[in-house]
Amino acid sequence: MAFETLYVSSTVNDQPITILIDGVSTYNFIQDKVVHSLNLKGQPTTPLSALVSNGHQFLCNSVSKGDLIHIQF
Repeated sequence: MAFETLYVSSTVNDQPITILIDGVSTYNFIQDKVVHSLNLKGQPTTPLSALVSNGHQFLCNSVSKGDLIHIQF
């Protein structure tokens, strides 16, 4: 299996965002500022440390279940 990661630049409500698409990931992550700009409802959860393919590590402290975001190329 080939490992491939795509970076897509876009805007949401005139806010520039970068979308990281990792074909082998089982979870999806979104920055808090994007959650707020889309009016998604995050629920507090036990903090989770996530490591992405570029080596950057960040802390996740909320979860959003049931929200669906469609990305079209």
